[in-house]
Amino acid sequence: MTDKIIDLHTHVFNSAYVPLGEIINKSWGINRPTAFILEKLVNAIARTSDLDYSRAFKLASHGRKSLVHDDLNSQYDFYSEVLDDLCSQVLNHPNASEQSLVLTQTLEEIEFIYGDETEVEDIHKGIGNLFSKTRNLLKKFLMKAFSKVEQGIDKLDFVFKMLCSETYLVDQLRGYYKSQYTENYLLIHLMMDMQYPFNAKKMKLDFDSEQIPRMKRLAMLSEGSLIGFSAFCPLRAYKKRLSAEEIISRVETSLAAGMCGFKFYPPMGYRPCENDAPLELEAITDVFFDYCESHAIPIFTHCTPAGFEVEKGKSGANAHPKYWQARLDKNPNLILCFGHAGGGRRIAEGEEVQGWLASGGLDSDEWTHQNNYARCVANLCREYESVYCEFGYLHEVMNSEDDKNRFVTRLSMELMREGGSYSLSDKIMYGSDWHMPDMINDLDDYIDVMQQIFTESGSGLSDVKNRFFYENALKYLNLESYLSRAKYSMGESYCESVAKRVGLS
Repeated sequence: MTDKIIDLHTHVFNSAYVPLGEIINKSWGINRPTAFILEKLVNAIARTSDLDYSRAFKLASHGRKSLVHDDLNSQYDFYSEVLDDLCSQVLNHPNASEQSLVLTQTLEEIEFIYGDETEVEDIHKGIGNLFSKTRNLLKKFLMKAFSKVEQGIDKLDFVFKMLCSETYLVDQLRGYYKSQYTENYLLIHLMMDMQYPFNAKKMKLDFDSEQIPRMKRLAMLSEGSLIGFSAFCPLRAYKKRLSAEEIISRVETSLAAGMCGFKFYPPMGYRPCENDAPLELEAITDVFFDYCESHAIPIFTHCTPAGFEVEKGKSGANAHPKYWQARLDKNPNLILCFGHAGGGRRIAEGEEVQGWLASGGLDSDEWTHQNNYARCVANLCREYESVYCEFGYLHEVMNSEDDKNRFVTRLSMELMREGGSYSLSDKIMYGSDWHMPDMINDLDDYIDVMQQIFTESGSGLSDVKNRFFYENALKYLNLESYLSRAKYSMGESYCESVAKRVGLS
């Protein structure tokens, strides 16, 4: 185990930050009526900030050995019990009359669509009672919504994280690392600007005036454990007809709020370069990336052919590294990290590609496939001085010994590959992508597996473990430069705490 760790890829937002109904409908394929009833239910709970989430999850977990190993029916029982308890807390809360009214109306709507006449006699009477009819109704609703969705339980896990307050999420995330690393860990959280890609008329929290200040406060209360990345959405700039000066002003507002860099998410309907519709996106991205390059601001991009797609099965292709090759031709000194490092086994343009799980020799057909994003990422890391990659959400290594061995073999081969201007060993970095589906309940396992891969002498990767877990991240984040400017917005105490955690003080 290394003495320090930097998780470059985490999230601590809840449903107030994202258009949850649109995501559930467009990215997951759940029908719109169900998606938006679920969004109303989640928002009514999430807006009550002082609920006892720990109690709700603890009560539902009582008597269970492990939720992960429960059958599907038991898992739906668990989530309906959690939801039942949280609903009860809202309805009995002395200062949540508005949320209580919305919640009651939503539950009645669920009853009308999914229940029968005898299922719920009295919403207030039923909620919170053992074997309550409301609990059964909630279970029926959840099963109808998620039972036919690919990785439905994992997506339901994600929805339940959207219920929780930001502080609860930060505390839970910190708990995973504090148990193993005491205070020698640093967490990078990434924001998402989803309003305009998903055509949401209004967000619960406005991105500029509410989301960014709230995330700044979270970081300041984290004892130096949390650093934020804002998000840049060119569709926002396009639809609001922002000038170049206004685009730069928005970027500088995020930096002035203590943000270290920016998340860029192509599956939401845009590319880093070669945008063809609308054409104005090209000029917008030029302004943004020119500024970030000249001011040494790091960019973190999603890089797999899947994710939060605005067009399911199509817009994920915007994340192809070939578009970043075109951007780097324009901005060769851009500080860039490919999130997921191109990914593992994914579907790209209707074909299964293996990514970092590609088998065979150094240049096997699986590795050299034109849509193997992992190969493209590795090549760009070797070609450009400030291009890095992060291995978050490579969940296959947790679930299959064969896939874990494939990853170790492929990465080892690529680290030894000759050629290129820069060593890939100096570009690889650790991340998790918590709290996304597949990572929500499994972060402990992911940390353990990654430590095992990079610390066991038999893996062949032990020589690069420190670079992987924190040394390369310090370079990518340009952390000393960040702290020198963050002291004006975040305060010297915060900056000193960050520096101490990673050995810079």
